[in-house]
Amino acid sequence: MNLNRILSMLMNTVMRKAVNKGVNAGMGYLSRGKPGTAAKPAAKPAAKPAAKPGAKPAAKTADRPGTTAQGAAQAKAGRDLAKRARQAAQVTRRLGR
Repeated sequence: MNLNRILSMLMNTVMRKAVNKGVNAGMGYLSRGKPGTAAKPAAKPAAKPAAKPGAKPAAKTADRPGTTAQGAAQAKAGRDLAKRARQAAQVTRRLGR
């Protein structure tokens, strides 16, 4: 193997690692969210009293994502983030051509 081939392999490795770090940093930046909208810690659910024998179980609509305003907002934020990730991937593919 000649010196030109070794240097080429070394440069390809360095460039690949640099591009991967840049893409990861960019995705981390995009996923942070808007300034001032820090994620709130999840509140612990209140302890539920024991159910009486023979009682009907309560409907759990509030536990399902998307059934409350907060769940709908979280679902929309996830869709927006996925859309930005697809757009970023498309841009990187275009740059690679």
